[in-house]
Amino acid sequence: MLPLLALLALTFGGGPGAAGPGGAAMTPPALALGDTIWTLTSLSLGGVSIAPGRRLTRPSLRLSGPSLTGPSLTGTTGCSPLKASVRVRGQSIVIRGIDAGSSDRCPDHALSLREDFTFLLGSATRYELQGETLTISGPAGFLKFIRGAGDPPARPER
Repeated sequence: MLPLLALLALTFGGGPGAAGPGGAAMTPPALALGDTIWTLTSLSLGGVSIAPGRRLTRPSLRLSGPSLTGPSLTGTTGCSPLKASVRVRGQSIVIRGIDAGSSDRCPDHALSLREDFTFLLGSATRYELQGETLTISGPAGFLKFIRGAGDPPARPER
């Protein structure tokens, strides 16, 4: 497992000897991306923000170490399997070769989310990691994820 983590750190832009303030060891942001399930909380396409309702299974993804073609992304669109190749350098991210499987098993109400999700992944150019939140963005909009599987915590009623 340790060689995989070291490889992820080097592949995703980290390196040995990284230190934070006062010389404390620091986890490279890209290393924090790897081998973690990220669950979609919202997306924005064309300036319109959408938070999937409880009726939909939320898309999720996981970045993992090199395969034959480089680091990979696996997960689900919410109704079909997802895989792609990914390149991360600094704060930039490029996701290519997206295979979202067949939409045959997707209910009608999930198809739009599936299409928007895969479109935004394919147009991604940057990522930002803040605590437990990952934002992947590009010229068309952004995807916002939380670390972990399952639905995000319910918002209190106002």
